[in-house]
Amino acid sequence: MSTREPGTESGGAPTRARAAYWDNLKGFLILLVVFGHFVYEYKAYEVFDWVFRFIYMFHMPAFIFVSGYFSKSENSLSARGAGRLFVLFCLLNFSMMIYAYYFDGRDLSILFLYYSSWYLLALFVYRLTWRFVRDLALIFPISLLLSICVGFVPRDLDIVWEWEKIVALYPFFVAGALISEPSVMRFRRALRDRKGAAPMLFVVSCALVAGLAHSGLVAADDLLWRSYGAASHAEVLQALGVRVLVLAVAAFMIAALVAVTPEAPLRPVNTWGRNSLVVYVGHRIFTLLLVLAVPALAADAVTGWLWIALATLAVTAVLGSDTVARPVNRRLDGAVAVVLPPTGAGSGGRALRAVFVAGGLGIALGLVATHSDLPWGARVADRMSQAGREGGAADVDRVLSETQARAIDEAVSVSFVGDLILLRDQVLAAYDAETDSHDFDPVFRHAKPYLTRADLSLGVFEGPMAGAAVGYSTSSYDDHIPIYLNFPDSFARSVKDAGIDFVTTATNHVMDFGVEGALRTLDVLDRIGLGYTGSYRDAREKEDREIAVVTVNGLRIAVLSYTYGSNYYEDAFFFEPENRHITSAIVSPDSPYFAAARQAVLDDFAKARALNPDTIVVLPHMGTQFEHVPDRFQRTWMDLFIKAGADIVFGDHPHAVQPLEWRPSHRPGRDAALVLYCPGNFVNAYTEDDGDAMAIVETYLDPGTGAPVAAGIVPMWAHAPAGGLFSAVPIHDIARNAELRAGLSDHDMARVREVQTLVTNTMLGRSLSFDQSQRMHYLLPDGHAYRRLSDPLDIVGEERRSSTLYAWMSEARSITFVGDSVTEGARNGGYGWYEPLAALFPDARIEKRAWDSHTIGMLLARADEIVETGADLFVIAVGTNDIRYRDPAICAMTADAFIESVEALVERIRAAAPRARFVLIAPWTTDHYDPVTPLEPTEVRTLRDRYSAALDAYAEANGMLFIDPNPALDRVFRTETPARYLIDHIHPNAGAGIRLYSTAVLQASE
Repeated sequence: MSTREPGTESGGAPTRARAAYWDNLKGFLILLVVFGHFVYEYKAYEVFDWVFRFIYMFHMPAFIFVSGYFSKSENSLSARGAGRLFVLFCLLNFSMMIYAYYFDGRDLSILFLYYSSWYLLALFVYRLTWRFVRDLALIFPISLLLSICVGFVPRDLDIVWEWEKIVALYPFFVAGALISEPSVMRFRRALRDRKGAAPMLFVVSCALVAGLAHSGLVAADDLLWRSYGAASHAEVLQALGVRVLVLAVAAFMIAALVAVTPEAPLRPVNTWGRNSLVVYVGHRIFTLLLVLAVPALAADAVTGWLWIALATLAVTAVLGSDTVARPVNRRLDGAVAVVLPPTGAGSGGRALRAVFVAGGLGIALGLVATHSDLPWGARVADRMSQAGREGGAADVDRVLSETQARAIDEAVSVSFVGDLILLRDQVLAAYDAETDSHDFDPVFRHAKPYLTRADLSLGVFEGPMAGAAVGYSTSSYDDHIPIYLNFPDSFARSVKDAGIDFVTTATNHVMDFGVEGALRTLDVLDRIGLGYTGSYRDAREKEDREIAVVTVNGLRIAVLSYTYGSNYYEDAFFFEPENRHITSAIVSPDSPYFAAARQAVLDDFAKARALNPDTIVVLPHMGTQFEHVPDRFQRTWMDLFIKAGADIVFGDHPHAVQPLEWRPSHRPGRDAALVLYCPGNFVNAYTEDDGDAMAIVETYLDPGTGAPVAAGIVPMWAHAPAGGLFSAVPIHDIARNAELRAGLSDHDMARVREVQTLVTNTMLGRSLSFDQSQRMHYLLPDGHAYRRLSDPLDIVGEERRSSTLYAWMSEARSITFVGDSVTEGARNGGYGWYEPLAALFPDARIEKRAWDSHTIGMLLARADEIVETGADLFVIAVGTNDIRYRDPAICAMTADAFIESVEALVERIRAAAPRARFVLIAPWTTDHYDPVTPLEPTEVRTLRDRYSAALDAYAEANGMLFIDPNPALDRVFRTETPARYLIDHIHPNAGAGIRLYSTAVLQASE
């Protein structure tokens, strides 16, 4: 495939004599593209960030403008020409997707464009559509209007295929495609006639771009052409104005570049321009590898500039040379020829069809990648073999491996809770008139066991303790009363007694009662012995304590804290020399103080690194209140903190749960860093806007290095009796504690279920039901949510000793559970019926070999997979689908045929494990209404009794244990609502359901 853009026919088209000019321009721009991408990865440094802003103000608009100019020819606009671009896009995006998966820990998805592949898709779309719109008289103003209006799309939609960016940059392609070469030459001659006009235009343009880049008015998201993502009407108008300003400045700079670019071939820039597509496709991987080799803060600015300059020249010179580009082009042509037919009569239609075939194939492959684990084929084949008769299976929750669980158990744990805040109602509810004091211990009653379990617990002390004399918190929020928070001193004591060791005082309420209130807060914290950082008495104390280092189990953990400001104070206040010591402020990317705040943060990280900590934790107070999606302020600072070297960032302030995510670490020798945007409140009397949904977040640090290896959340719900004090209640405790549930209404329980789903879906990216609640839900650096096996059954004494099954399981070193969807947990997220039972034997190796919708014949066909576990004990629960489906092709249609297949399966297992024991469980009962079976309920029961009796006789004759839990299950379903235990007509839910089934099996084995 040729990277030399073809010339076009007459009528404003480039000619052979003038081609050098455009290649010069494109060569300069591709050099800027490579340079800009190197700089982008280092923009945490202020000096790098400024250059990033300068380049991104115009370089891609200009590159697309030139691409538009080269898109005039019929060859460029042909189906084959568009097809070439699409094939190249698929190759680049797929390779970048694999890189992102292995090196950045990102999910595989066809919905996202990875790194810089968006430009190829954009050019494909532009050229494919241009032949249909080029004759529209108002196409340019229409493209401008689209560019402005597309910024209003929701933030969570504009990232899909980056279509918003493609539309936003369309005016530059249109301008390039519409402009004629004579008009360009007339423009250049007019400037030449005015001596010095062209250089002056270029200087003025550069000054304009530089000033705008330095002003802080234009944020990184604006330069990446993302949606406005604003929270208020005023912010929307400002973002729209910035979009218009960037469009105008980019156009002005393009005019300047057109004016000063020489017409004579400028070697080697001219060659780079001719081979610009090869440079574009090949350069991005080198920019990413450089960051891996030289992290952003591993070198000073001078060294960083040297690396970037040398790398830019080397990559551009090598990839842009004819020596490299020509063979690459030949190989690209070969790859394209595999998909697209050769040129000839009728080839246009065939080429267009081939484009869509290639696209369809790419999408299909992408869907496989998106929804599978590597190796993809095994997962896909497995799913196809399980084409279930009862609807799609639920997504299966991943269970921690022994290695993963051991790493968490041996780690140093650091927990974090959100805003420790007292509104007026909370203060009043805690007051005891008899003792004339406030008791806040009940706030922490349910969460205390979780907080004390951690090696270090951190919190956000969101308010001053200015003393009773000035009055406590004035408002309960949204009551039209100005809000000034002030906490009784006893609140700090309750916080400490609850197990919280260290707090940040850097919040927007730190100055609610002025400097005096902020200072008194520190005195109370010192007196009680609760560690803190975030506000300071004077400049010297800030110098000494701003980087707090806490030693936990031999690890030195550095803690930095920041706030977006304080209520009733402007940004300027905290940057005045006499006030800088009060707290550490961070500001909006649009603030004139952003550069100063960013530099102060980078200086703090330099100080932190000088202390040689094992772990760096940042506690920033920022974000839009009551939003579950992070805003631009948060994303900007989270990027900066991570690139500056943070291991963990625990954010807060939105009073709503927000995502927990893993990022690539920028600390040498480390793989991952953890970002939490917000865990919600700890507890808050204002429960509207999901204020009653929250979580404890726990991070696990490698005890040797301090690197984070895992994270977990404890979903919680804020509850208060009528007129009482709100407390934070872990949802898992509600699920497991009948006494706790007894104090809740049906309305309360409905809200608890909503909160569980909201918290897990928002924070983990996976919606987990109330039935699936656990003491801790884990998120590992691979980006997936994990869990442990369910809690063990609560059985003691004689019940255990009299159970044959319990005795056999106690003696087994390894146990394999075999069966169908009830064993697999295909409908409840992967929670097999046996989990609460198996959890009684933590020293045994537990494995599962079960598949959705399987009959005994289908299990027999997978005997090799069952045998390979080599277990001491096999617990087999199968047969219910043979009874229900009544399909001779896959079912054992009689009890005798069923036993023959069971015997064949047992013999296959015994051939490999002759000493193995077997437990055979009767085919599971079903609810009265079973939509799958063609039989009447009485017929199902009759067949189940026959199969069960035959299985019992076979087990007795062969020294096996037969268990029939169905009588116990049927008694429960006759006396209680089955929906409490069952998801549908047969499958137990992940909570009470599997506990009921495990209990019934254990009791029936006595």
